[in-house]
Formats: sequence, C-alpha cells, structure tokens
Amino acid sequence: MQNFEAKLAKVITTLKANGCTVEEQDTNLYNVTVQLGDGFAGDYKGGYWGDCAITNDTLAL
Repeated sequence: MQNFEAKLAKVITTLKANGCTVEEQDTNLYNVTVQLGDGFAGDYKGGYWGDCAITNDTLAL
C-alpha cells in the first residue's frame, strides 16, 4: 500500500507542477482539472438559435 501511495503522491505532485488542479473528493477519488487555455470569445450571428456573445472563454477539462 505504501508503494501505491508514493506513486499516487508523485502523480499528484506532477499534475500540480504542470498547472492542473487536483481535489480529493473521497478516499482515493480525485477530481483533476486541466487548463486548456482560451477559446473563441466574441459575438456570433446566430441562425436557428439566435445571436450570442461569448465573454468568458477560459477552457478547462
């Protein structure tokens, strides 16, 4: 079990060092958020659904 915990700690440290957010949800259950940069903000002329404006285009997975 110590080997697993050491490997898990290394993975979490590596993810955080590369800009990811790691949140422990439960015992050995984690939520990892990867920042993908910016998307396509702007005003768009719609068709069937109408016009839209995208103001916050920060993308995350």
